[in-house]
Amino acid sequence: MWCRPLNRFFSLGWVRRRLSTPAAEHQTDIEGYYRRHRMEGIEFLESFGAAGEVSGERVLDLGCGLGIRTMAVAEAGAAAAVGVDSDLEKIHRARTQADLSGVRSVSYSVQCGTSLAFDAAHFDVVLVLDVMEHLGDPTAVLRECARVLRRGGRVLIGFPPYRSPWGGHLFTHVPIPWAQQLFPDRELLEVWREVHQEMVARGEFRCSPERARAIEAAKTTADLWGCNGMTVAAFLDLVDHIPLELKLIRFKTFGNLGGSLIMRSTLREYLVTRLVAVLEV
Repeated sequence: MWCRPLNRFFSLGWVRRRLSTPAAEHQTDIEGYYRRHRMEGIEFLESFGAAGEVSGERVLDLGCGLGIRTMAVAEAGAAAAVGVDSDLEKIHRARTQADLSGVRSVSYSVQCGTSLAFDAAHFDVVLVLDVMEHLGDPTAVLRECARVLRRGGRVLIGFPPYRSPWGGHLFTHVPIPWAQQLFPDRELLEVWREVHQEMVARGEFRCSPERARAIEAAKTTADLWGCNGMTVAAFLDLVDHIPLELKLIRFKTFGNLGGSLIMRSTLREYLVTRLVAVLEV
């Protein structure tokens, strides 16, 4: 079984730094968690240049989680920043944090992305950050985004394609690049759970009882984080079937590779670590 020894190697600090492995979500460091996610929200907007300018605009943060980037949007000058998520506990924590931080022009609500409780043409911008790969019906969600956007409004999207080095979302406990491609689910689940239990026992990771039950109930690695297997090709095909026009697409690649390597669809699926796109009504 190669998974365990490889996991120990790729878990070494210097290896993670060398490969730019995504940071593990050790949520015992709450302040660090909020600080990191706020910066990610700012960097996400900045990555789009002029398209990421939200000053004076009404912005919907779809799948806002704990609402950190929603607050970053409000602080960037948005006229209104609205975060929605299907998780009631996360929305409760988002509201609490916004109150404690004194951030204005921000609000949160529990909603499903396939049926948003907003009038047509209500927003100027919709953010879909690290959400595309978790949607049960991404086509329906993007059509709903188009409905709530004004004419000329835009959807800003960013996500890691499934076949990329970290696309399996296992890196918190199994930081092996392309792990989801290299090992069977049964072996990966076994190692992931072992590491998770060790971290919880050391007080380095905590999760709710509901999350703990979900981890134990997972039958595949995709079940751990509700991944839908979204690839670059699947996203491009999806765009052809929604009332939104692709205005911009960029690829961040493993090792900063580029050129002809990412133009070839087969290699692109494995080398692109993040896809960012602008869709417009």
